[in-house]
Amino acid sequence: MYILFDSFIGATLHISIIDSLWIGVLAFAAALPFIGKKSLRDTIFYLFVFLYASFLFFLTIPIVLQPYPDDWTAKMEWVSREILWNPFDSMRGIDSPRHFVGLIGGNFCLFMPMAVFLLLKKPSYRWGKFLALSLGVSCGIEFLQFVGNVVIGYSFRTVEMLDILLNVCGALLCFFVLKAALAKRRKQPAKPKTRW
Repeated sequence: MYILFDSFIGATLHISIIDSLWIGVLAFAAALPFIGKKSLRDTIFYLFVFLYASFLFFLTIPIVLQPYPDDWTAKMEWVSREILWNPFDSMRGIDSPRHFVGLIGGNFCLFMPMAVFLLLKKPSYRWGKFLALSLGVSCGIEFLQFVGNVVIGYSFRTVEMLDILLNVCGALLCFFVLKAALAKRRKQPAKPKTRW
């Protein structure tokens, strides 16, 4: 965990993956009394949900330690011009295989755990509701990145339409594959017990 000072009065808090997981554990421990009495399986499930949510939050949303930005209008105009509405504009900036894997692969896989958690908890979850949920969360993340950029005064995390498309497509693919696997598993007849 470290702080990047963008100016004399502005700073952005950077949290590593390990730190974000520790914060997820602490948040889970704080929420445990409110979760109620659950089985060990449910408790472990909620722990992983908290870890994923914490990882997702700190990976995607900058925490800006600058409560009163100066010249709000000018910053908003500048950051608005930096939004990449065209997905092909984002792809043109890819300059190495590592960058491709990080941008395309990372964003494609980012919401897959959300599909796994939802279907494990509620196998009858409808794809339309999941589409709306994943789209809403992805747009919310991009909006918070935009707000963070406005407060900082430059595009610290680029707001891109490609991120939303990849997030939602990856989440839907995982949703449909897992839903089909769960349906196939339910249709299989139970194997009779053999006596020796």
